[in-house]
Order: sequence, then structure tokens, then C-alpha cells
Amino acid sequence: MSRQRDKDFPRRDEKGRIKETCYTFTIYPDSKSYRYNELIKGIERDKGIKRYCYIMHGEDVNDDGEPLKPHTHMLVEFNNPRVLDTQARRWGLAPHDLTALPLNECPDLIQYFTHDTAKARAAHKHLYSKDDLVYKGYDIADIFSKDGLKDKDKARMIYEYINAAAYYVTHNELLQFCFENDLYSALQRSGWIMRGFLYEHNEKYPKRKLQTLCRDDVVGIPRDYTPDVS
Repeated sequence: MSRQRDKDFPRRDEKGRIKETCYTFTIYPDSKSYRYNELIKGIERDKGIKRYCYIMHGEDVNDDGEPLKPHTHMLVEFNNPRVLDTQARRWGLAPHDLTALPLNECPDLIQYFTHDTAKARAAHKHLYSKDDLVYKGYDIADIFSKDGLKDKDKARMIYEYINAAAYYVTHNELLQFCFENDLYSALQRSGWIMRGFLYEHNEKYPKRKLQTLCRDDVVGIPRDYTPDVS
């Protein structure tokens, strides 16, 4: 879910350089500019790091369905603020490789690491397991729990799922998303408002045939299934 950032973010030092506590970046096993395994082991051993979380993505594809090369998404939170440029050099990375992140956005990013977000699901990105996460200091069970969410936050998740879809969203897909994410009660409470939004969204896209929306991994119906209408 999108959050409003503090107007003072990111913080800077006396020279105007970004100096924050939390950074995220992506690294590649085949990189020639740094030693991938040593970089990860160094982060795991660094006592100046309060928490970290990373995940290897090996099943991602681009918009044309072609596989992307394996990469690892990394999130690091230091005990004290670090200058972005200085820390990047220590890791053998370019400053533009690092992105400063507010602490309150870390849980959302960790959820994105698995593609377990409304926007990622709407884009049909490969869903990774929470077991694929390697971490220290984070309560992963709490991050992925929907129990503490307010009604408006649950409704926003449904809204973002529909809004992020660049295609006609069927009732079957919307229900599946809500069932998988404990959002069905929020869908019921939103009533005609969410139905109206879904109708407005779907007006922009052609209605899809049954066999193109019933994916085996979603509802257990073969891709080549054709209903008997005789």
C-alpha cells in the first residue's frame, strides 16, 4: 500500500549527501564489479546492521514473457544512519544502485519481495514463498498478517488490485484475490462502491473469454477448457 512520506525524507549530511538508516538495492550473481556471495556474507556478519532481508528471484519474466536473469533484492537497516555514497562504495556498488527507504515502508517492500501485493498479483508476477526470504530481525509472520489492518486499508488493497490491472478483471479473479488475502469481508462491506469501481475499470478493456482467464494455478481449470454450450 502507498504511504505518505515525511517531508524531511531523505535526510542529508552537512555536505548535502543522503544519509539514511535503511537502503534497498538489487544485486546479480554474475556481476563483475563485486563478489556476490562475499557481499551477502558481509551483510549477514556486519554488526552495524540491525536488520536485513533478501530474496533471490529466478522466475521473473519481462513484458514479452522472456525470462529475466536471476537477481537478489536486498533490504538493509543500519543501527545508525549511513551516507549513501560511502556505503555504496564499501559494497562495490554505484551510488545510483542504492535507494534510501523510510523505515515505515520496509514491511511493504518485504511483501513485494515475494510479489504478494495487490499490484504484483494484478500483473500476474511470479509469486514467491515467504520461505524464500532470508532475514534477520524482522517479524515476517506479522508483516504478512492481515489481522491488524483497518477496514480502509483492506479496501485500499482491493482498490489497488483492480486499479493496477491493465486488463478486464473478472469476478472470479477478484474473489480469488480476496479469498487468498482475507479480504472477502472488506469486499462485502464496500458493496456497491467497489462494484461500481470494477464496472468503470472494466469498461476500458475488452471482456475476456473464459478459457483465457481460467488458469490452472488459480482455479484448477485447464487452459484449453471450453464449456459445452450446446
